[in-house]
Amino acid sequence: MSEELIEVADQIDNNEFKTGKWENENIAQVPFKVYRKQNTSTGLLNCSLCLDDKYFMTGYKNGTICLWETETGEIIKEYKKHNHYITQAKLFYEGQRILSSSYDMNVCVSDMETGETIWSSKHPGLVTSSDVSPDDKIIVSASDFDYSLYFWDFRNGKMINRVEGQHSSTPLCCTFSSDGQRVASTGIDANTKIYDLVSQKTTVTLSGHENVVSSCRFSHNQLFLCTSSWDKTLQIWDISTGGFRSQGSKVLADGHIGSVSCCSFSADDTKVVSGGYDQSICVWDTSAASKIVCLRGHTDWVTSVDITADGRYILSASEDSTLRLWDIGNIDDITLVQNARRTMTGGLAKCGNCGKPFIHPENERMSNMCVFCRLNDPTEDLIAAV
Repeated sequence: MSEELIEVADQIDNNEFKTGKWENENIAQVPFKVYRKQNTSTGLLNCSLCLDDKYFMTGYKNGTICLWETETGEIIKEYKKHNHYITQAKLFYEGQRILSSSYDMNVCVSDMETGETIWSSKHPGLVTSSDVSPDDKIIVSASDFDYSLYFWDFRNGKMINRVEGQHSSTPLCCTFSSDGQRVASTGIDANTKIYDLVSQKTTVTLSGHENVVSSCRFSHNQLFLCTSSWDKTLQIWDISTGGFRSQGSKVLADGHIGSVSCCSFSADDTKVVSGGYDQSICVWDTSAASKIVCLRGHTDWVTSVDITADGRYILSASEDSTLRLWDIGNIDDITLVQNARRTMTGGLAKCGNCGKPFIHPENERMSNMCVFCRLNDPTEDLIAAV
């Protein structure tokens, strides 16, 4: 791939925008909305889309949790369940319950409508991450005191299981697979581990990163696991056949120029989105293990990303106190993205006129039409294109 940075940069004056409005829509290559909570400068640590992507939930460093309406950018509800960094805030149980965890050492389940705490469990140390199973029955959390994973009954907070010393240092992320039978966790020890809830054993240990592994996500088809790291890379592991044991992982590199803090698969698993310390969001082609585009606009660390079910929008949260909603529905129309895709496919492109595939010779300038359509188009200078 060309060394040219594939970047879409759209800067705005943070004091002049209205939250939830499309910014620079007429001139931006990738339109975006900016959301900011009034009268706060505290950083955001996580974001998660919910309720058919019509809403999203956020967690702040000051312990505040907010439920936003995606279309308008309005905060529908605000909750104060914790007094320290929020490490998870998401809706579950058909939108009736909130799962939250925090550096205040607590995991909480609350009622969405009333905000009432249904149960709260105190850990022996900071709660660095938590997640809920797809069937909404089990909650997993990770603690930095004993480097363990805890499993809870969502109804009453009763502990179901504890996997002691799952990591040799602080775990930073824990997440369920889409069938709810496995939990992957990452940590400062640079390892990723997969715990099987059926056999109640740790079945896989992945060691490929050279620094802290900050987060991980299962693909929706459960064939792959993506990990992000402070070594500036992401890795995609084939966990379905155990191919990683002989072939290693696919490394996603040359995207971020600093630590990578978060990652997420698109619903069809064709893309991975990541955010990092370099204030950027990268979109990757999963099969080609190549960067498609880099989105810039945040002014501080990007801490969390999520993708709508239709794959059109990316939601990002940042230490700069803002969220952004990026419309990537038409990114394939951007020249730099077209260049990237042609490089991934060995020069193969789709004609914008007849729709048939064609090959771009290396010495030919960019065109979105095949040679036959250009011959029939009087506005195309075929000779100048060579």
